[in-house]
Amino acid sequence: MGQFGSFYSSPTSDDFKQSGRSALNSETSRNLVMCAVWVARWSSRASLAQLAAELPAPRRAALLALLDLAFRCLEYKGRKEILKCAQQNVRKTTDIKAKLEDVILGQGSARSDFIMRRKGGGSSSVGACKRERWRKEWVRGREAATSPAAPLPDLSAALAAEAALTLLHTLETIVQSCSNLECGQSVCSGALQVVLRALQRNQSVTVLQHMFATVRTLILKLGWSCCGEESGTCRVLLRHCAALAGPARAHAAAALYALMRHHYQLGNNFSRVKMQVTMSLSSLVGTSTTFSEESLRRALKTILVYAEHDAELQDTSFPEQVSGNTIQTTSY
Repeated sequence: MGQFGSFYSSPTSDDFKQSGRSALNSETSRNLVMCAVWVARWSSRASLAQLAAELPAPRRAALLALLDLAFRCLEYKGRKEILKCAQQNVRKTTDIKAKLEDVILGQGSARSDFIMRRKGGGSSSVGACKRERWRKEWVRGREAATSPAAPLPDLSAALAAEAALTLLHTLETIVQSCSNLECGQSVCSGALQVVLRALQRNQSVTVLQHMFATVRTLILKLGWSCCGEESGTCRVLLRHCAALAGPARAHAAAALYALMRHHYQLGNNFSRVKMQVTMSLSSLVGTSTTFSEESLRRALKTILVYAEHDAELQDTSFPEQVSGNTIQTTSY
């Protein structure tokens, strides 16, 4: 685990010279992270829980940092980015083949003769040896592919979703194994930061649903501390409440309602939530092209419906306060 901690450090060139190791590039780091995700995917839940509980605090923090790094490295980049990388790989492969062919065939090859005939504008001189190339597009009677197959964007999206669910499962295992320990609050706080940063990256609808469920669980475990200005919980939730995707918006609204409800039950600390919602909304308006005011109004109406039909808090001032906060937010 200590080896992965080096991703977040900044080693100098002297360190690499002394150890004889070359610096890690992005592709090598991504492959190492994928190996770690593969190990987590096929490890049992009991072994992961035991590992998280027995790790010292610095190693546990490094493990959370590794999960955060994996969310960033294995993020789905989109169809255009995948096709762009595939085209670059095809061009690189073609260049390597051409260079290798020149080295093997040399200057007196059929390819060189063909180029010379083209430059001369006619056929070669009388008595010259006619050399022909084999047809590379035919391999044993069938036509070969002109370029290597490009990775399908759908497969890349499925791989990114599977990796995200594996990381989320590992994170939940760590939280459950450490929640009853002395370091439970710090682990939950670090896990919440990891999930919030993951929510700001490209995720599928299925992954978002599971992430919002994890956020609701962490809200109940952390209490009032999860709504601090430094955590940005309200800002991330409001950003997804203003999203165009209906399922993601519904789960974000449910998580924001859980945040409001839990803070009210902690001791009528609802004013703190209202302040955070107002400040977060002011920082989001006009900063993103995907921010939809109509979607935000729908999400806030959903929160209002939750408050009106909450039987446990029906006889309290909570529905009225939620209604007032909703009206204030929609008229912002």
